[in-house]
Amino acid sequence: TEAGRALLGVAFGELGVSRVVATTALHNHGSQAVLRKLGFVEAGEKLVWTTEGEWRPSKVFYVGSLNAASV
Repeated sequence: TEAGRALLGVAFGELGVSRVVATTALHNHGSQAVLRKLGFVEAGEKLVWTTEGEWRPSKVFYVGSLNAASV
């Protein structure tokens, strides 16, 4: 969570991005909890191409500069 806060700080501050998107495996509840703790909002599910060379369903999360104020 600490590293995530630092990365979001750079993204929204130094880099000036307006939104950060993250994906997790459907059943990776630990990573999803960390994203929620950082202020990410669940946006739905999509298929993601993996390093194993296959499509897998994933959850998509996003955080925008407005809802990152508490990070």
